Amino acid sequence: TLTGGVSRVIGTLGQALRFNGTDNYVDAGDMTTADGGTALSVSLWAKQVALGANQAFIAKWDFSTQGSWGFQTENTDNTKLQVFIANALIDTGGNNVATPTGSWSAGVWHHVVFTYSSGTVAVYIDGASKTLTTTGTIPSAMQNSSATVKIGKFGGSLDRYFNGSIDDVRIYNRALAPAEVKLLYNSGR
Repeated sequence: TLTGGVSRVIGTLGQALRFNGTDNYVDAGDMTTADGGTALSVSLWAKQVALGANQAFIAKWDFSTQGSWGFQTENTDNTKLQVFIANALIDTGGNNVATPTGSWSAGVWHHVVFTYSSGTVAVYIDGASKTLTTTGTIPSAMQNSSATVKIGKFGGSLDRYFNGSIDDVRIYNRALAPAEVKLLYNSGR
């Protein structure tokens, strides 16, 4: 469900959705593909208008009540990306990985992917795997959360709206191999 006046713009693969960073997002429902389990991959194209911290690409997380996973720009360094994996439904985000400083930039389209497999997280930007810094403990299985998947927003009391465009969102119930990530990147260049 499109919420708050999401608009359509030209994307990398046809039309993309444009988010204003203030009050609009897509609610994709409580997708069982993205729930619980020991493997997941999320792939999308994103173009941020200007660098900004705490802007969510996509999340299945209602803060401090129904946590599972979230993918966003880092909360203190807006040139990093961050993936949260909850180790309890009431998790407040202490278990996460972050890419290095300077790995993210605004104003251009980037293909971003995170994969999760039994507690191991990988993040790819434009087909290249990034070195990650881990905070907390990444659990070996994801939480089975009733939170809905939101594109362009986090959830619950932490909105973290995205200011930019998002295209070609894909969610897999397995960890993509590096060659598969590279193929997805090459398909949108």
